[in-house]
Amino acid sequence: MPDPVLQVEDLCVSFTSGGVTADVVRDLSMRLDGGRTLAVVGESGSGKTITGRAIMRLLPRGASARGRIVVAGREMLSADERELRRARGSDVAMVFQDSMSALSPYLDIGAHIAQAIRLHDPSVTRRAARARAVEMLDRVGIPEPADAVCRFPHEFSGGMRQRAVIAMALVNRPALLIADEPTTALDVTVQAQILALLRELQQEYGMAMLLISHDFGVVGSAADD
Repeated sequence: MPDPVLQVEDLCVSFTSGGVTADVVRDLSMRLDGGRTLAVVGESGSGKTITGRAIMRLLPRGASARGRIVVAGREMLSADERELRRARGSDVAMVFQDSMSALSPYLDIGAHIAQAIRLHDPSVTRRAARARAVEMLDRVGIPEPADAVCRFPHEFSGGMRQRAVIAMALVNRPALLIADEPTTALDVTVQAQILALLRELQQEYGMAMLLISHDFGVVGSAADD
């Protein structure tokens, strides 16, 4: 049996404030294989997003994690900063709930994607990274990608921004995608389009997907487990 893409064992995430420590995630274990989608379901404030951030080692100040997290064979909780920079984007990437907050208003869409490419392979020229950004925008279904690559986040609709964030997350073909409420604030038609796009890209790349949601309709249509 092949090793899982994601293995989480006895994960606890704690917050400390004013000398008081409290667990917000307690004794969580899960396994996720390549090509499959696992949904983490719960109401707002139940710890879904913080679980995804713990896997990425992107916890806010005052938070700490213990237990064991292995992504694509890499021990995330014991990894140093160099290993984490290598892992984020290539082993695991995250589509955040609010696409606007995930994008800088000062950079055009192409610069966001090109940055993600060159961060993991500095030998790629700016011109080549920009060309790959156009290809990726085309792959996620953004019309006229050669023009769209020069536009800024505020010039995109919510659905277009979400497609751009997906392009940025997947440009390095990670083994694991964490999709945190990827259809929140989108109308029903656009939600269906985004979910269909994620399924299509998952099949194409063979990646595992951890889907964070409180919407049982989304979970029912997208999750294996």
